[in-house]
Amino acid sequence: MVVSHRGEPMAAQPHQRAALQDPNAALTRCVRSRRRLLRDATAEVLSSCDDLSRAQTSIRELERKHTDALRSDALRALSELRRAGRIRDVVFEEKDLGVSFVLARFDSVDGKHNELGRRFVVVETTRPLGVARRMLAPTDELVGVVGSEGMEPVVDPSVDAFEDLLKRLDVEERPLTLVFALGPQREAAHAAAVAAERETAKARELERKQRRAERRLKEDPPKSPTESFMEEAFFGDEPPPVPPVERSRAWNATEDREEDAEAVKKALEAKRLKREAKAREE
Repeated sequence: MVVSHRGEPMAAQPHQRAALQDPNAALTRCVRSRRRLLRDATAEVLSSCDDLSRAQTSIRELERKHTDALRSDALRALSELRRAGRIRDVVFEEKDLGVSFVLARFDSVDGKHNELGRRFVVVETTRPLGVARRMLAPTDELVGVVGSEGMEPVVDPSVDAFEDLLKRLDVEERPLTLVFALGPQREAAHAAAVAAERETAKARELERKQRRAERRLKEDPPKSPTESFMEEAFFGDEPPPVPPVERSRAWNATEDREEDAEAVKKALEAKRLKREAKAREE
């Protein structure tokens, strides 16, 4: 099971279901083992030491060694992933990275709840028209930040460390290089995320049109189709007046001929009717 940094189960989106297939399983096993060693060593210190101050000093030393060991494990795991072609370095030039992250954790081992699961920072969404959309996809894991002293791995961060990481990414100088491990089924996850974005955009556009139609009905009474067409055609302005048409002599002569022909036709029809009436009388 994967949980978010708020401690709640992550929604069963396609990319989050895919994240259950841990591409960095070797590091996950190392984290689980290191955590178990730290837990046992801390319990031993607390049970054998009566001086609280000395116990706290010993525990801090154990935690420092634990962090150093995890860093070494992470670098070794990242080297293996890079040799397998599963690592991608992404350079961000703009201040806005165009990507949102979530802190997740594999908290089950063999189907049983276990707090020893590895925590990791995973890409949740990417925004269009940016390097993140071109290079990344949901389920990709942020595994390192390249700074002035080289690549610093991101390994098993706590909630506080995750918040500090987000603040650091916001203030780091650009260009900023981040290292990602490619997630499982990332193409399918990307397609699902893009489809969801399109559906959301369609719903928003439909809602916007409905609000605009309701606003128009309140402001103005319904108009006829001709009035609506003229308003849209001239962007709400009054249509320009149509200038009078000056007909040519040829046009007038044509009309005169048509009128004369009609008069002749009527006269002939009248004569025919008169002859027929006279014939019936005889």
